[in-house]
Amino acid sequence: MEPFKLKSILFLGDSFTWGQGLQYYHLIENEGWDWKKCSNFLESRERFENLGYGADEYRRINSFPNLVCKELNCRPIIPQQENGGDNPRIIDILENLDLFVTHNEVDCIIIQFSCPSRINENERYKYKSIDEIINSQIQKVEYLSNVLNDRNIPWFGLAWKPEVGDVLNTKYSENHIPIQYKGNEYNSIDIERGDTFHKLLIGGNDKINDWHPNLEGHKVIKDSIIHKLTRVRPPFERIGN
Repeated sequence: MEPFKLKSILFLGDSFTWGQGLQYYHLIENEGWDWKKCSNFLESRERFENLGYGADEYRRINSFPNLVCKELNCRPIIPQQENGGDNPRIIDILENLDLFVTHNEVDCIIIQFSCPSRINENERYKYKSIDEIINSQIQKVEYLSNVLNDRNIPWFGLAWKPEVGDVLNTKYSENHIPIQYKGNEYNSIDIERGDTFHKLLIGGNDKINDWHPNLEGHKVIKDSIIHKLTRVRPPFERIGN
């Protein structure tokens, strides 16, 4: 079967997708910062969006959406213009997709599911447990996946919380993107997995309390996405194929 040539991929997610913390590496290499100053900035709760063009461009270039599209020679579409995000926001974009992209602009959607407990307080009272919240959010995505299928838009999902990754792997194995790392496969980017992912997280350097993916972490996520996309039927084409 001939591979399918992608023109664009829509990426939805939270601060992992946006690339929080990648700015540190630019600031240290080019603007005289050290890890202590980066840590002080993080603790100040100032906005990462205010770190300047050079830091922001470094973040954009080295975040996994851009890395994926560079390798597949297609265009990333990222409606998220600032740091952060949650599953209700992802669902809102999917429900109102035509407000964010033009018709037939998207060939594929990559969803990086956020922490399911990130919902407003009024919503939280509706549920008795975190499992109920996860099931509700996944059921919504299940409905929306049927809508996407009607429009011939394939979607794939990865998670940084293991409970979400387990549901994706069980109910949506065709859509699920496992994390490929050191010859093993994991259902999620579990930042609490200890030594397994320690070296892929910014805080793994023991100099800052920021547990977002570092440069190597974004490359591993990129490789995991490429691994999935080039093994579906029909496969998506790598650059140079």
